[in-house]
Amino acid sequence: MSRGFWGYLANPDNKRTLKAIFVIVLVIVFGADFLVHRHHAVFIWDEIPGWSAVYGFVSCVIIIFVYLLLGHGVLMKKEDYAALYNAMEKGFITYDKGGHHYRFDALIRVLGTANPQGDKFKGYTTEELRAQLPFDSALLTRFHLTFIVKKANLSEFAEIAEKIVSEDKVKVKLNDILFLKRYIKFASALDVEIPQGMADKIKNFATSLKEKEEGMLFEVTPRTVIGLTRLAKASARMELRSIVEGKDLERVFNIVTKAYKID
Repeated sequence: MSRGFWGYLANPDNKRTLKAIFVIVLVIVFGADFLVHRHHAVFIWDEIPGWSAVYGFVSCVIIIFVYLLLGHGVLMKKEDYAALYNAMEKGFITYDKGGHHYRFDALIRVLGTANPQGDKFKGYTTEELRAQLPFDSALLTRFHLTFIVKKANLSEFAEIAEKIVSEDKVKVKLNDILFLKRYIKFASALDVEIPQGMADKIKNFATSLKEKEEGMLFEVTPRTVIGLTRLAKASARMELRSIVEGKDLERVFNIVTKAYKID
């Protein structure tokens, strides 16, 4: 019974129903406050129906904004951003206190989206795109892949609109979700090796990227090589292999070429 209940909550197909239930419950609780007799109100505002709910909601909103203000405007210093970039690159953070040195794994996966400066691209040349990137180069080089999404043409816009209004949405079963979780867990634990021949191809590809760097959007750094090796291993893990093969590199080189906008 318990498993069925939690399974129902975890099923994305029930998201809309659960949301409706939660909203109804909130409305009932809020409305019930109007039926409560307030004979022992301590403050005058305690006599206002719904005051506690409104006060709690507004307080939570204020707490979130204050948190963001303190975190990004006061507590988060420039050097902290450098430490964040380092954690993204190396996968761990270090801390020194009282003569002791500590190391903690930073098991993070970052997927981000952002609008260009000015909210939309004014042009698509390399120089114009660079001028409108919303992040500094130090952050962008920590991402293995970065893609520029251009404005959709008329036919692409029509296709997007059709998918939005279409009711033929794919419904994922709970068993499929559980299978994917087990598959990802098993694949992530595989120890993948890169043969010397494949490593040489990665080196040569990275060198060719560096030669064309001037006409690219992003700087080619040693982190680029790290990204290539990680992507190649990830490609092998998708097929549950422990050795990187030529088709993995072909797949990775094709994706990276598009990310760096090589003609």
